[in-house]
Amino acid sequence: MKDKVMRIAGIMLLLTVILQGCGRKGPLFLPPPPTAAPAAAAQPAASQVAPAQPAPANPESKK
Repeated sequence: MKDKVMRIAGIMLLLTVILQGCGRKGPLFLPPPPTAAPAAAAQPAASQVAPAQPAPANPESKK
């Protein structure tokens, strides 16, 4: 008798867990595909980039 009650309780618990699923309500959907950024926006313009400056030569620091 006790085995039968435990089996039924186990089956009910298993069914409850299965029916819970992920918990999300409503229909499932895929996220929209990412949009590609324009090529001009991805690369900075040449006028915005400052050229590299060499370090100033300081004759006093070579002592």
